[in-house]
Amino acid sequence: MTTGFLQQVLHSSYPTSRVASFQWEPMNIGVIAEVVIITVQLEANDDGKTMETKFVGKFLRPEFPFESMFAVESKFYNDFTTKFPGCWAAFLDDIQLESPDKARLTTLCEQLSKKPDQLTKLHDLVDQGPSSLIHGDFHIANMLLSTDPAEETTWLLDWATCGKGNPLRDLAFFFIVSVQASHRQAQEAQCLKVYHEALTKETEAAYLSLDELHHKYKLCILNQFVILVVFDNLSKSLAANAKTEKLRVELDAHFREVNRRACLSVLDNLGEKDLQLLGYRCS
Repeated sequence: MTTGFLQQVLHSSYPTSRVASFQWEPMNIGVIAEVVIITVQLEANDDGKTMETKFVGKFLRPEFPFESMFAVESKFYNDFTTKFPGCWAAFLDDIQLESPDKARLTTLCEQLSKKPDQLTKLHDLVDQGPSSLIHGDFHIANMLLSTDPAEETTWLLDWATCGKGNPLRDLAFFFIVSVQASHRQAQEAQCLKVYHEALTKETEAAYLSLDELHHKYKLCILNQFVILVVFDNLSKSLAANAKTEKLRVELDAHFREVNRRACLSVLDNLGEKDLQLLGYRCS
């Protein structure tokens, strides 16, 4: 990062000033990225007066080159049907759940493992669902919220994984990664209703009923569970390689909690009839 680079980035916002100097301080919160606070000294071109402003910057850590992240994700979609049967038992063993809940998930994982074509079909059903621009990494750490209670604007950061896809993937991912299970249970149905009302205002989405939306959301929940099972070792290795011990402990606890939330979301959203319907669609 140089003054010239910052000048290019900030010119449209500060056309009458130049970047005189800058300092940056790591926030030590990123997983594969370095998140920093950048303090910039701007100098007016006409009278030389200075002002200070701050920004948040996010840069990939050099040990995780950008192209390697796509390689990892591509490999997942090529291998997840063969890897899931060998991953789920260790995944569930690592999570604290009530015995009946763990038994239900064990039965589900056994059923999916016996019919790998169901895993492929599940991914296809999600991929072939409704489509829009999606963020791809939609969670609370990628949002900036105002400290003013009256300000409702939210800024969404880190669009590196955006693209065309099923928007319910973003919603399912947000609830699993960002929201405590008890809060999700209290708000999930209402959020889906509000989301459906917003969708029906768009002409091309008017055909989707609320029941259909619920069903497609459930598929995204199960799909996200499968992804977390297969990616679990990678997630924990990322936590183990965190830059500080404090961050390592926090990330490890976070990933384990996300896994637990995913399990509870599957248990809350998918009943026996849903699984039977999935099996029917996969036949």
